[in-house]
Amino acid sequence: MNRQNILLIIIAVAAAGTLGYSLSTYYYLSTGKKSAHLPWTQEEQFEYANLLLAKGLNRAAAEEMEKYVNNPPLSLKKTELAKICYELGNIYMGLYKYENALKYFYRSEMLDKNASFKDDLNEKVVEALEKLGMSSQAEYELGSRTSINNKPAVNNKRIIARIGKREITEDEINQAINNLSPWMKDKMQNKKERAGFIRQYVANEVLYEEAKKLGIDKTAQIRRRTGDFNKQIVIQEYIKEQLNRKLHIDPSDVKLYYEANKDKYTEKGKIKIRYIPIPENSDEEQYLKRLKNGNGQTTWINEGDTDIQNIGKAKEIIEELFKKAKGDTFGPVSIKGKNYIFIVEDKKPRRIKSFDEVKDRVNYEYRLNKQKTIIDSLVKNALESKDVEIYYEGGNKG
Repeated sequence: MNRQNILLIIIAVAAAGTLGYSLSTYYYLSTGKKSAHLPWTQEEQFEYANLLLAKGLNRAAAEEMEKYVNNPPLSLKKTELAKICYELGNIYMGLYKYENALKYFYRSEMLDKNASFKDDLNEKVVEALEKLGMSSQAEYELGSRTSINNKPAVNNKRIIARIGKREITEDEINQAINNLSPWMKDKMQNKKERAGFIRQYVANEVLYEEAKKLGIDKTAQIRRRTGDFNKQIVIQEYIKEQLNRKLHIDPSDVKLYYEANKDKYTEKGKIKIRYIPIPENSDEEQYLKRLKNGNGQTTWINEGDTDIQNIGKAKEIIEELFKKAKGDTFGPVSIKGKNYIFIVEDKKPRRIKSFDEVKDRVNYEYRLNKQKTIIDSLVKNALESKDVEIYYEGGNKG
């Protein structure tokens, strides 16, 4: 057999192998059934990706879901594939892989330009661009995706106000209210307070547009202040992201924190006293008898207090009263030129509150301490990770 014939045989064998693989792949894609060359169907691939996601293996789930969206069943509708790409983008956002997230957000958008989740997708695209430091692109996207800022009154969303052609919907107002502090949000439950907020919101929008016409938004001072404000927002979001990643609360650590700080959760001792003033040259026994019969004024005093109600400063007298037992009398003593006698009507000792009584407070304070530790570490690492030198007063480094 000559060399030419051998070469033809090799080419024929290679072609047959390629054809066999192509036919099996076509069969798999068109039917969704397994072939001899593939381990499972696309449906099983998708189920596997969701299983990994349910188990918290988000990175592995994203990799498996990528295989699915890059080789979907022919029967899968574009709108369904768009949803899956959107969810895949969300997974990558959670993994802080913003380029991958954008890749699938844009793909989702191409597959279904009128998706029900379009507004959320718009917000995620801008957020991902900002996370990547692509501020200019993010600003452009924010402007072009107008549904983020000015959602039209669709799906029967009630129009609250109108400025020229611009409609302000109830959703827009609710979103603004959600950005308020918790106590301010509570006030918005009152119809009068809500009406006042809406009036102020609309007025601010009008004033902002008037200011823009005068070019005030483009002055150097405003640009500088806006830049500083944006910087603070970015830093706050970065710290928030770091806290979400690093802050883990172990219930056993919370209990240990309580044990180490029981003094903070101790109810002070207190006494209930009754007192009566004694005029000069009066019969003390007579006034003591009146005091024991229920005459005079009563008040509670906590450990550490320095004042007695309607008398004023009396630190040393209070300390002496706390040494007395229930039913004991004390005095007469002079306070600010007047004589008084006292009786201790009730006495409650210091008491350490149980963990169950203060559990919510302990959790809150422990969380604050953990947050402070993480933030302090971020600051320390930031200063140590770069070539930083701080000079203060006479060239001292710090």
